Amino acid sequence: MKMYYLLYFVLPFLSTATCLILDQEEFTTFVDDLLTEWNVPGGASIAFVQQNDSSSSNHWVVETAGFGNATKYGDRMTADSQMCIASNSKLFTVFLVGIALDDQKARYPLRFKTKICSLIPDWCTMHERLEYPLNQNTDYFRDLKHTATEATIEDLMSHRTGWPRHDNSWKLSLNASNLLSHHLPNLRRSATFREEWQYNNFMYATLSFLPSIIWGTDDSFLSLVEKHIFEPLALNETTWDRNQLIHGFSRVGDFPRPSAEQGTPSQEDVWEAFTQGKPLVWPPEVSVEGDIVAGAGGVISSARDMATWLQMLLLKGKNPTTGEQVIPSWVVDAAATGLSVAVPHSPYPEMSPVVYGGGQMIGTYRGHQYIEHGGSTPGFMTQVIRFPNTNFGVAVLANDDIVGSQLHDIIKWRAVDTVLGLEPLDWNTRMKNVLYQVISARPAITPRPTDPTLPLPSTSFEGTYTNPSYGTVRLCLLNSTLPSCKTFLSTLPTHLPGIFPENPDPDSPPTLISTLENVYSAYMIISHYEGAVWNLTSRVSVLEEGKRTAVNLFGGLVTDGVAVEFGFEPETTNSSRTKSFAYGGREQEVMVSSDGGYHAPLGVKGFGLTGIWGAGASVPPLTREGNVVERSEVWFSKDS
Repeated sequence: MKMYYLLYFVLPFLSTATCLILDQEEFTTFVDDLLTEWNVPGGASIAFVQQNDSSSSNHWVVETAGFGNATKYGDRMTADSQMCIASNSKLFTVFLVGIALDDQKARYPLRFKTKICSLIPDWCTMHERLEYPLNQNTDYFRDLKHTATEATIEDLMSHRTGWPRHDNSWKLSLNASNLLSHHLPNLRRSATFREEWQYNNFMYATLSFLPSIIWGTDDSFLSLVEKHIFEPLALNETTWDRNQLIHGFSRVGDFPRPSAEQGTPSQEDVWEAFTQGKPLVWPPEVSVEGDIVAGAGGVISSARDMATWLQMLLLKGKNPTTGEQVIPSWVVDAAATGLSVAVPHSPYPEMSPVVYGGGQMIGTYRGHQYIEHGGSTPGFMTQVIRFPNTNFGVAVLANDDIVGSQLHDIIKWRAVDTVLGLEPLDWNTRMKNVLYQVISARPAITPRPTDPTLPLPSTSFEGTYTNPSYGTVRLCLLNSTLPSCKTFLSTLPTHLPGIFPENPDPDSPPTLISTLENVYSAYMIISHYEGAVWNLTSRVSVLEEGKRTAVNLFGGLVTDGVAVEFGFEPETTNSSRTKSFAYGGREQEVMVSSDGGYHAPLGVKGFGLTGIWGAGASVPPLTREGNVVERSEVWFSKDS
């Protein structure tokens, strides 16, 4: 059996119902073999807690263990290895808001039903700050105004505000002021208020502003969480400081996809791609006081502290050692009360549909109720689950960006099956099948037409484009002659090594590139496909040991349902009309003259992105009717 690190202790008066998991050779061998089979460069840290007598807080089993590697240098994973818990941070945010409301209950008797507008003036008037093209739609304006005046804390907690994710609009320049005054109002919504469950991190950034408002203090959200949660629970390894992180691993390389020539890749090819890519360590970002990301996913913790966190949750907010009521019990219950339907149809027969409360998902597994949440951020994947009726919980923290979510689910459910005394289900095979199904479901690559049309000279597409929320991009052709572009292009061999040849093939498709003010990606690459449609690829430049590596984050997104479509200034002739042709399952419109010949537009108006906003699973795609502005999820206007 491979080396792993285990710590377990049993508090006084342990009952005979004790269930030890992490010291069972069968379980530890299972985890070791799993890491080997999936060729994981990192590892996993696990916490297990069980209360054996709900009438006493002293009857506990607590186990923590580390498996695999914490760093690329071979340092072993332990229970003290610190990782981003990502969206498991959301429960900290809900709890702090609840603590503040409980402390000021005389002023806020409605608790989580308190309207956001009564707390944040900028929220009340966001509909007044709509910019083109959203301000052209009367119904859209009316619904946003309704959201501005009626949305409550629990609406934001439960992701039912009408906004899709729009995660690609996160910018390092966001702060409490411009998020609400400018950024959020101009993110296009994909549903009406309270119509759909749509996960949205910006709602939790907004919630993080509330505690200081409720208390009337200038103290930051970060310091308030430390004062009211970290310290009273003695979460000594839980922090905001990203410099404490172990290494979070990703992979370099592209994953296989269906193609017209070769068909769907085999399951073996998919498996090899996911498990054999070259490991890459994500560099930690430096956290600052007042970090806008903190409320949605900024907490860093360890398996040891997650064990204490699980105990507190099972004890309805009490410190498991001192018995102090740290989180009001009504707050813990409210967070675990379903408000929105997150998963209306269960993907597996052993599981129920899932409802969402506040940073908590509630469902049943093999007849047992569970409350859980996951977390995902570059380099780290986490799961924290508890079974309140059977008094146990499991946390799995993995430092793998590519297969971490599969690993923590396999480990989590194996531990749950063991505790419940059930025959373990083969979650390993299930997770492999999920990976394969994701690849197989991707639309086949559609070859570029042999004689593609370009509505205008390629130089017409160069220039500056702006979206009020996503920011500004400066598109440059790879062979640009513009002085400002030539300076930018000279940096590409260093920052994106091996991506672009020094002397581009003159017969290759016109390609535009720009930097992105975005926390997830650094470069936006657009390659012409046909007509007004261009392929989109996003890459990030990662510095590791003095060398830069270009990591492909999306890769040819037009075949994955994401495309760039340019819009043009309208034709001046009355003889023009539109004609449609198919590309990648979409309809593309071009202008033709009355005699059927191609009719060129006058100039570029802007470009739109579709398939990128992260709408809820039940939300239908935008109609292909109307003009390109109306059918774009995100529209960038070209600056004059």
